[in-house]
Amino acid sequence: MNEENLSAIEIYMSNVFKIVILLFPLSTLASAAFAITMKMLFGYYPEVSATLLVVFASSCTAYLLIALVLLKHSFTSDGALKAGRIKKGKIYVAVLELIQWNFMCIVLTRSESFMFYAYFLMLDVFFLDSRFVLLMIAELTLSTIAQWAIRPNIFLPATNSLFAPNLLLRLIFLFLTSFCLWLITYLVETKLANELEKLADYDTLTLLHNRRSMKSHIASMMKSAQKGDGTFSLLMCDLDNFKRINDTYGHDCGDLILKTVANIISCDVRKDDEVFRYGGEEILVMVRADKEVTAHVAERIRADIEKERVSYNSKDIAVTVTIGVASYRADKSIDELIKIADNRLYFGKQHGKNQVVNA
Repeated sequence: MNEENLSAIEIYMSNVFKIVILLFPLSTLASAAFAITMKMLFGYYPEVSATLLVVFASSCTAYLLIALVLLKHSFTSDGALKAGRIKKGKIYVAVLELIQWNFMCIVLTRSESFMFYAYFLMLDVFFLDSRFVLLMIAELTLSTIAQWAIRPNIFLPATNSLFAPNLLLRLIFLFLTSFCLWLITYLVETKLANELEKLADYDTLTLLHNRRSMKSHIASMMKSAQKGDGTFSLLMCDLDNFKRINDTYGHDCGDLILKTVANIISCDVRKDDEVFRYGGEEILVMVRADKEVTAHVAERIRADIEKERVSYNSKDIAVTVTIGVASYRADKSIDELIKIADNRLYFGKQHGKNQVVNA
């Protein structure tokens, strides 16, 4: 898997898909094999026929084959899940859980077998989908209550003075298990998943927005500009002689300089402006202002970087930057504006460096 091309959530869901889709069939096979072995060797569960157990094991084998087919045809060449595969995987798991749970209730003819309920739901949590977990809670709860109604002599507590409190404890167990697992799913889905997705939009070295999130931000601003609600310009900033710095002082020094420059640019722009690491030593700035204000911002960035001295191994290293500027034009697309800024940056590189090129 080429994980550089995938977001954190895509990587996580790809791994979860593999684990859960395979784990359910394998756990089903294991439980079926256990039940058959216990019956044949020790004579447990005499009221369950060997034929039923063999059918159970055979159906589990079919589920495993379906899982392998799903895994084989669910991923793109770069390791990402194909569109719609998560939904199909959830449907597969939901059907398998329902069948497996009812078979387990038949095979494990013990009053306490309802406690396996928690195991089934725990695997659903990995999908980070609180609605799916809620659906599975309803599915398994209704199946459990149905089993209690069909075979009360096996699954319900003994009819005596403790029947009511024992039944109440079982209902409390089902409720607390369901609520806790749903709550865990909800919290992870809304907190951790959102944080992972947020982190996927940032460059880990400079802590700037990365190229993955760049176009969506610029596109949003472009729509506002097309409606007459403000304007913007793009600054393409590129460190001068950065390769020579890397070759002379090493990549650790280069990383330090990139972080320093990124910090200077972030401090020099205004609150509403956006700063992106475009790639390598290039940083793209979206300034939400007209040409006059943009020119002032660009020159401030250039001057502040020129004044900075980066200390590395007791040496003060001077850094300069060349900036190409492209202002919003209604007849230009995002890619065309970026190309204009890049061309002006290249012109500045060819004519002295350490300058701002507006035209």
